[in-house]
Amino acid sequence: MYYISLATPRASGGLNSVLDRSWLVLDCKEDCTGPGPGLSPVLHKLVLVLDRSESWSQQIDIIDRLLPLCGITERALKKVKKSPPSFSHAEYPDLAGKYGLPIIFRAKDLANYSAPEFYVYIQDHFRGEATKVRFLDAFIVPLLAIARGRIIDTPEETLPATQDTSGGAVEHEILALNDGLFFVIEVKLHHTDLDKKAAQLFLEMLSAAKLNEARGVPAIRVYGLITDLNEFNFYSYDPVKQLFFHDTGIHTSGSREHFLIQMVEVSNKIFSILLVGYIGVLEALIARESTTMEDRKTYEAVLVIAHSAETSFSKQGECRTIEALERHSMQAYETLQKRSGAH
Repeated sequence: MYYISLATPRASGGLNSVLDRSWLVLDCKEDCTGPGPGLSPVLHKLVLVLDRSESWSQQIDIIDRLLPLCGITERALKKVKKSPPSFSHAEYPDLAGKYGLPIIFRAKDLANYSAPEFYVYIQDHFRGEATKVRFLDAFIVPLLAIARGRIIDTPEETLPATQDTSGGAVEHEILALNDGLFFVIEVKLHHTDLDKKAAQLFLEMLSAAKLNEARGVPAIRVYGLITDLNEFNFYSYDPVKQLFFHDTGIHTSGSREHFLIQMVEVSNKIFSILLVGYIGVLEALIARESTTMEDRKTYEAVLVIAHSAETSFSKQGECRTIEALERHSMQAYETLQKRSGAH
């Protein structure tokens, strides 16, 4: 069933393209060119209720046919289509029963998998002004810069649908050579619905695994992080075993300076996941049957470089001074940044 509900709410502002569960809310004052047939000019908000049993592609078809009748602008339509319903309605018990997770969510009850740990020298610009708005950008962006475009961040990227969800968006979706690798979900401080956030993240990871499978690399482990910027909990999904794992939890607290020092550990963890995941993607692309001989040679050359950098970063834990760590880091950075024709 589809129907349009028209009202005159007090809300104002731009496009509220919030697809909360099955509700699509548009601010008609900004997003309508004018009242369409049967739409009063005094009405300020349009609510489209969609049948959640339909796929997002089917809902898009309905949106295409209905909203123009209400005078919705093309710009607004395009924005809506890029924002399918999020995973916010995900219920952990439903996911647990289907994927063999503990009925009551506790990170410590999940199987454990810890990605190999590497040591990165955190330069001063890692410790720059970090605000609560897209806070992790201050740490993720410099880490991604090391890979010179081979690992990229596509903030709030739309993911494909699975049979459990119609797709959604996350704060960070990090891709290695276009394959889904690492996802970040930020939650409010003192959150009380961690089980729902875990369900949301796990569905994002399942969706990424589906995308990787479609690209011919079904065995790539997918990683995720849930954080309220005090607690950082890392997870992963193994598509071969079809199991979710908890990696580690890192707690930060204290003064700003102490907090930023603790963020070094968080940055090291994120970097370790990116490097391990990047190597895993290279290995999967080399093994993929559809990879051309030319591309395979390129990936093999880059993999040699990545393994060399991996060895260098792992040895940084042996450094006894900041100067030695910085010197060793720069050598490892330079190794990882070698091109060998890779894009």
